[in-house]
This record gives sequence, structure tokens and C-alpha cells, in this order.
Amino acid sequence: MKLFGGKSKDKHDDHEFVTKRNEWEENHNLIKQIGGDVVSVISSCEALLGAQRKLAEDLYELYPPSSTTARLCTQQTATITAMEADKQQNLDVVIKSAFSDPVTAFLAQYREIENRLRERNRRAKSCDSLRSQAAKLRSKKSPKLHSVDNKLENAELALEELTNELKKDLPLLVAQSYHFFDPLVNNLIIIQAQYYDLMSNHMNHLSQSSGASNIQPSTVHTVITPSEQSVVNKSYSADRNPFGDPHNLYGNQATSTPSNNLYGAPANNAYGGPVAGGPPPQPARAAPPLPTRALQAKAMWDFVGQNTQELSFKAGSIINVKTNQGDWWTGELQGKEGMFPGAYVQMIQ
Repeated sequence: MKLFGGKSKDKHDDHEFVTKRNEWEENHNLIKQIGGDVVSVISSCEALLGAQRKLAEDLYELYPPSSTTARLCTQQTATITAMEADKQQNLDVVIKSAFSDPVTAFLAQYREIENRLRERNRRAKSCDSLRSQAAKLRSKKSPKLHSVDNKLENAELALEELTNELKKDLPLLVAQSYHFFDPLVNNLIIIQAQYYDLMSNHMNHLSQSSGASNIQPSTVHTVITPSEQSVVNKSYSADRNPFGDPHNLYGNQATSTPSNNLYGAPANNAYGGPVAGGPPPQPARAAPPLPTRALQAKAMWDFVGQNTQELSFKAGSIINVKTNQGDWWTGELQGKEGMFPGAYVQMIQ
């Protein structure tokens, strides 16, 4: 048998008692949950003010201390300090006196019921023990049986009277909780409304200090060098490379072992094709290199040109190579000439 919190039933529990006990337990648990909800509301308001303070401090760090916006952020921090003080006096203290303290006093009756349910459980166990003793003595026809029977009769009477009292008190307490919470619910609504009005007044005063009467859109102005003019897209051909080594376009120290090119493509084999794996990334677009002797190459992967100067092809296509220096080669396929990435093909001997 469970004292409270469960819905099990033993031989001492009648249907009426079990029903009323379960209703009381659900009511008690809900009241405790409401108390936790109120604590969460207070904690959330505190967390919101903390987040607002952190935001104001970070915004202040973004601007020079002498700027107008930095001074506004300082004023916002001072406003939040005042809001925190008002929260303490107008939310925390008021909720405690107008809600939490009355609920704590009301729950004293629930704690007393818990004690009586424990006592009922103790009396039920005493009846079980005496009943077991009486059965053994009866089988032995012991002269002590009469004394144990008297004790059992008194124990069952005590259990019955306490059970009847609980069956009367449990529903009364549940019904009383509805009337008790009526004014408290109104108190909570009024307290929260007054608190939010107070916080709104603080923020409205701060808003007036900023000089803005409504939300203003922010326009994005591009101040950096446009992409089409940036040197990041500038081509450095071999004869114009300012860093010396025509195969080391960006001045990196040369290495004695093969490695990936600047854009992550795998090193070519002796015939210009890739060593292994899927299609490599396409190299940066550059001016075509100087012409060499005509050769042929087999396409290892599909390539789709991005403009009319690039040669598109499918894997397996045979391309007449015009130049094969650098990352971008030139060639002809089916009467069309253009540039293509050399890593996408393999030279034919």
C-alpha cells in the first residue's frame, strides 16, 4: 500500500477512500507545481534583465566611449540597474507577501493530512500483525488468543475511525483550495501587470532619450573594395609574377616533393592527368599559357564551362590540346576551342 502519490489499493482500502485520497494527492501536487511556476516567473524576469545588461555592456564596447551611442548604452545600463531594484521591491517582495506566504500557510493543512495518512498506514500494519498472531494462536488453541483478539478489535476500530475522518476531510480540503486560490490568482495578475507597466515606463524613458520615436531600418553600405575590383581576383601569369618563381604564384617556399595545387587539386601524373580520386576543384581562371606542340588528351571527368571562352566536355572525350602549361590548358573539341582545367584530363601518348 502507498501512503500518497500512488493509486494502489490494499485490503484496508475501500473504493470511496481510494478515490478521495487520489483526488487530494492530485490537488496537492498541482498546488506545489503552481508554486514552482511562480518561482520560474520571477527567475525568468531576473534572467531577462541580466541578458539586457549584458547586451548593453557589449554594445558599449562596440563604440568609442565618447560617442553618442556609447553614452546611450551607459544610460541603458543605469536604467537596467533601476529596473532590477524595482523588480526586487515590486515583484519579488509583493509576490511573497500576496501569494507565496499565504500558500505556505494553507499547505500546513496538507502536511497534517500527510501525517494522518502515515498514521493510518501504521494502524493498518498493526491490524495485519495482530490478525496474523490471532490465526496462529487459534490453530494452537492457545489461551492467549482472547487477549490478541481484543487488541485486534481495538486496532481495527482505530483504523476505521481514522479512515472515516480522512474520507470526510480530504474532499473538504480539495474544495477549500478552489476558494482559497480565487483572490490569489487575481493578485498574481495585478502584480504582474503593475510590474510590466513599471518596466515599460523605464524603457519608454530610455527610448525618449535616444531621440528615436519609432523603429528605423538600417541601410547597408558597401565600403570595402568591390569584388570585381579586388586584387583577390587578379591574375598573375608566369611572366608577370612579382614573386620570382613562375610555378609559385603566391611566394610560398618551394618544396621538393609533389603536393596539391593552391586550390586543393591533386598533383598530376607524368602525363598531366590526376593521380587518383574524384574530380579535383577547378583552378583559378587565368590567361591561357604560351602555345606548345599539339597533343591529345582524354577527359577523365565531365567539365562544364562557365563562359564562352571555356571548353565543355564529357568524360571520355578526346581533346586536341593546343597548350598545356599551368593549371588551365587550351584545346579543341568538335570544332570548338576553349580553355579547360588540365587536371580534368589525362594526356594520350
